[in-house]
Amino acid sequence: IVLLMISFLFLWSGSPLKAQLIQPLPPAELKAVDVTEHLGEKIPFDLTFTNDAGEKVKLGDYFKPGRPVILVLAYYECPMLCTLVLNGVADGLHDLDWTPGDKFQVLTISIDSTETAQLAHAKRENLLPVVGKPGSEDGWRFFVGDGPDIRSLAQSVGF
Repeated sequence: IVLLMISFLFLWSGSPLKAQLIQPLPPAELKAVDVTEHLGEKIPFDLTFTNDAGEKVKLGDYFKPGRPVILVLAYYECPMLCTLVLNGVADGLHDLDWTPGDKFQVLTISIDSTETAQLAHAKRENLLPVVGKPGSEDGWRFFVGDGPDIRSLAQSVGF
C-alpha cells in the first residue's frame, strides 16, 4: 500500500493542479501593444469626422464648457472586444440616472478608416434601444473618419 501511495504521489506531482491557472504566452504581435495615459492633455478639436447621418462635422462642436464628453474609440465591425465595450456602454447608460445629451455627451468614433457612415448609423440604431431613454438619440453620436484624423485623435488620447 505504501508503494502504491508513493506511486500516486509521483504521478500527481508532475501534473498541474486543477486549481492552477495556466495561461499561454501572448502572441508576439501583442508585446508592442500598449496604452499610454495622456491625463490632462487636450485633444485636437479641429479634426473632421463624418457623423452617422453622413454629415461632415468638427470634433470640437461636441465639446461645450461644463458638459462632460465620454469618448469611445472602437471598430463597428469588431467581432469581439469593441462590441463588448459598446454593449457595456449602452448597458451603463441604461442604468444611469442621467440621459445622454441632457448633462453629458457620448461620442463613439471608429478607428477603422474603411468603415462608413451607414455602418455607424446601423451600430447606433442597434445600441440606442438598449439605452432605452427618450432624448438619448442626440446624446450618443457615432462617427467615422479618414486615417490621418483617426490617428491624430487616437494618439492624443494614448491609444
